[in-house]
Amino acid sequence: MDVIVTGATGGIGSSLVRQAVESPEIEKVYCRYRNQEKFDSFFGTDHPKIITEKYDASCHKEDSGILKVLQKEPPRSIACVYTAFSISPIKRVGTYTADEIKENISINVLNLVLLTNQLVQLKQKYKTQLRLINIDSGAAYNPLNGWGLYSGAKAYANMYLRTVQLENPDIKIVSYEPGVVDTPMQEEIRRTDKAVFDRVNQFKEYYNNKMLRSPDKIAEDIIKRFILSWEGTEFKEGYEIK
Repeated sequence: MDVIVTGATGGIGSSLVRQAVESPEIEKVYCRYRNQEKFDSFFGTDHPKIITEKYDASCHKEDSGILKVLQKEPPRSIACVYTAFSISPIKRVGTYTADEIKENISINVLNLVLLTNQLVQLKQKYKTQLRLINIDSGAAYNPLNGWGLYSGAKAYANMYLRTVQLENPDIKIVSYEPGVVDTPMQEEIRRTDKAVFDRVNQFKEYYNNKMLRSPDKIAEDIIKRFILSWEGTEFKEGYEIK
């Protein structure tokens, strides 16, 4: 089994990479990230199981380095975990700039759609067994002040992957809900002005009361349940960590 992790320097993403490279059952770990210095500080510059791709998700492109490698050496099975999402900007509708909208949609929507399309092509051409694991959020189902772009992107991802599942019943797809996790995204939420996001104090309480879940525990659960094994045979939403 090979694994792709988008957002490999993020909270859940970096935990997934660390645990995946330690698993004897995972052969290669393909990592997408934006910050080279941060990635090198986490994983070094020459790990034998890691294939890297510095990738600016705000500038989507067809010529993915990861896909070029996969086409040269098609794996028997591969799992892709989508962790590269951005909540920025947390702002009310009517106050976004055009550039903020474009960047958010590029990161949260266009790159997931493009990578998924490429992986389905790979699966069809080389008969690769494919698993897609999307990090879900309650924001996909409940509108929140200031979170319009992020919530919309999460809802889009779910419906798009539902369609992928409908068209490809042999691809295993899950939309995994990790709950409130201790990641840089949570730090950004806690810095938001209450006039923009009226529930900011609730998220501060999660942090102060040590209610945030560990990214390491989330990564462990994903690897155990959906990479090294599989629970369920069709698209699911709202999985909770066990």
